[in-house]
Amino acid sequence: MTPKVGIIGFGMVGGALTRYFNSRNITPVIFDPLKGYEDAEALKDTDIIFVCVPTPYDAVSHGFDLRYVDSAFDVIPKNKIVVIKSTVVPGTTLAYQKKRPDLTVMFNPEFLTESRSDEDMFHPNRQIIGIVKEEDRGAAEKVLEILPAAPFVKIVAAAEAEMLKYFGNAFYALKVAYANQIFDLCQK
Repeated sequence: MTPKVGIIGFGMVGGALTRYFNSRNITPVIFDPLKGYEDAEALKDTDIIFVCVPTPYDAVSHGFDLRYVDSAFDVIPKNKIVVIKSTVVPGTTLAYQKKRPDLTVMFNPEFLTESRSDEDMFHPNRQIIGIVKEEDRGAAEKVLEILPAAPFVKIVAAAEAEMLKYFGNAFYALKVAYANQIFDLCQK
């Protein structure tokens, strides 16, 4: 039986994830009050909830602003599998698991580019699930069953999955900076 899915955050990631699920005849419950999806009660009828909210950089704390993730966790009903897709620092998934022991919290990094978000979502080159406790492996396998297939699939510790996302972002930023330097050199 296909689990019922909820998505909190209907931006680039949540939108691409919704379109993927719709292509598989899975109609997710969407919660994003800023976009008009205001029925948090509907999340009670879900099994797996994906958190796809923004985590903007906070220059004061030199980290990510987690207020939207906090707000998401405030509306999540008990006894759900919660999959954080928002970019967070290593240790964040564990911290939310400790705050909400009534949930099974895991991390699934997304590797989307804005111009190709649907293509990247539908055809990922890797699918990684980070878990906090080894006994959550079965729940992670349920999540993998409904996510897009990828040539590389791995269940790892949550902090490892969070680091993989961080490494990917840092590498892409390095590539952009390098290309800009080459452009500047060519212009001179």
